[in-house]
Amino acid sequence: MEPDDIKLRPLELDDYKIALNWSKDIHFCIANGWPQNRSDEELSLWWSNCVNNKKEDFVRMGIEFNDKLIGYADLACIKGNTAEVGIAIGESKLWGKGIGYHSLLCMVNYA
Repeated sequence: MEPDDIKLRPLELDDYKIALNWSKDIHFCIANGWPQNRSDEELSLWWSNCVNNKKEDFVRMGIEFNDKLIGYADLACIKGNTAEVGIAIGESKLWGKGIGYHSLLCMVNYA
């Protein structure tokens, strides 16, 4: 894995199908505080809100690895030069490979 293989990009409504797969991974749901067994409709509404909701103190970007969406990164509670940062790698098979670390660095650089 090379750091250049990781990129941030805005989330899109079409990414919903990928998020739907993440929602079916119990390990991902537990690790990221996602409710388990969400209906497709509930998840679709939530995803639409993620894509379309523009707040001054919150930014969510998609994480791409080798040109495939594999998670998202957040800047939250943005105030002046401070913010909370978080990431979620949706494909649990990619956990433990340094992708989260490099994604976090990308988000800090973005900030």
